[in-house]
Amino acid sequence: QPKEPVKFYKDTDILGQAKNAGTATDVKDRDTSHPFSDYQPVRHFLILNFFSFGIYTFFWMFKHWQYLRDEKGMIINASFRTAFTFIYGYALFKEFEVLAVEKGYRKKLPLGLLFLLYILLIIICNLPGPLFLVYFLVFMPLVPVVRMMNFYYLKEQEGYQVKRKLSKGEKLFLVLIWGFLIALFFIRVYSYSS
Repeated sequence: QPKEPVKFYKDTDILGQAKNAGTATDVKDRDTSHPFSDYQPVRHFLILNFFSFGIYTFFWMFKHWQYLRDEKGMIINASFRTAFTFIYGYALFKEFEVLAVEKGYRKKLPLGLLFLLYILLIIICNLPGPLFLVYFLVFMPLVPVVRMMNFYYLKEQEGYQVKRKLSKGEKLFLVLIWGFLIALFFIRVYSYSS
């Protein structure tokens, strides 16, 4: 028998997707009696980061800081910690490592090395020249961390629904990013031609 669903602090996540409800098309089986898990398929994480040039990573971090605040009772400011990811990112990974180990996670990840690699890639892609293409790889060191978090969520949120497709909020996020980039492109073209 599934455990009692947690009482969510907010009904929606950062992208406006309902946490405790969803349409039957979002899941493999048509069970709408349980909330959605915070589990995120790795392919969704990769798609969202690739098509947002790594911007999605910050929304992802915010979501997990929010989880620690709302569900684990940590007295933190999720927005502040996300804004200062260079300082607090490693702490987020360690918090989830502790939670995952409590649930039986046995893999020892080099979290410090993964975080440093992530920061290094961000710095590299901001250097002049064609190195901006590294943006497409910035999020790769985070994949093992996503898998670790997924292990925790599957154990902690047993019986919850797992999303099989990108949510409406995630699709909207990509549309907004690309809408902004296209608008920026036309503004630059217009400013050069006038």
